[in-house]
Amino acid sequence: MKVANRVLDVGWRSSVYFFLNLVHPRLPHLLGFSLRSPEVVAFMTSLTKDVMRMKKESEQPSQNFLQMLMDSCELQEEDIHGSKTISLQQELGAEQKESFKITEDYVAGVFASFLSAGLEPISIIVTCCFYELAHHPEIQDRIFNEIQTIKEGSGSDITFEDLKKLQYLEQVVKETLRKYPTAGFIHRECTEPFHIPDSSIVVEKGVRLFISTCGLHRDPKYFPEPDKFDPDRFSKKNIHKIVPGSYLPFGEGPRVCVGKQLALMNIKHMVMNLVSDYTLQTCEKTQNCLRTDPQKFFLGPKGEVWLRLKKR
Repeated sequence: MKVANRVLDVGWRSSVYFFLNLVHPRLPHLLGFSLRSPEVVAFMTSLTKDVMRMKKESEQPSQNFLQMLMDSCELQEEDIHGSKTISLQQELGAEQKESFKITEDYVAGVFASFLSAGLEPISIIVTCCFYELAHHPEIQDRIFNEIQTIKEGSGSDITFEDLKKLQYLEQVVKETLRKYPTAGFIHRECTEPFHIPDSSIVVEKGVRLFISTCGLHRDPKYFPEPDKFDPDRFSKKNIHKIVPGSYLPFGEGPRVCVGKQLALMNIKHMVMNLVSDYTLQTCEKTQNCLRTDPQKFFLGPKGEVWLRLKKR
């Protein structure tokens, strides 16, 4: 867990990394600059290779994401950067003709990314959700009543299938993701010329775009009263009013976050467990509004979030 926190605690490195990446996506790689410290990279690489070795030696290999990567992995003995020398001009120039190879080091990088995406963002969203529930007891009561209804119907504890039936809870989670997206922007590259409707602007192929998630989610054109926490925006009655492309907590299209459904279920499960047994309340230390910490890699509250828990 200590190493997991170090994977997330990138500090000043994130500013330097994203500045270099803004100049050119390959520049950090060419300069040998990593988002994470060399110690963390070395640990994650070693850990992943050990897990891969054990999976290879196992007589009953499990079918999971790591196994899928291993099946596609073409192991290379040379360094991750390759044995040949390529000039800076070549690296920044024309499109690469060679096929991409998945190496053990690449798998280690993917593993670290999954670890990052599975810890900090979910923690932030759950914290923000609890904060809003403490300020909106009527919403909290609706969640509790929905949980009780499902429990009475199933006659036992909430199962995975029951969790999917908690529609209002899902609305609450989605509204939390709207108001508090952990990714401030989405980075994409234009693959073909695109003329923006009702304008003279043409986005040429190769242009890099930064789409403001916060800007879209707080735009009254798409979400009336954007500062209001209103889970009913995502009800079956109102969901059709949300303009496609205006709600992007996990991205959109073929590059949408692969952990989207898993993240939603994890958040719902944590909120359900706490609301089932406790009532969330504000206290004298609770902030009037959550302020974003500009030094964090993921957008999240600055400082500690204080709430009171009361046993039901």
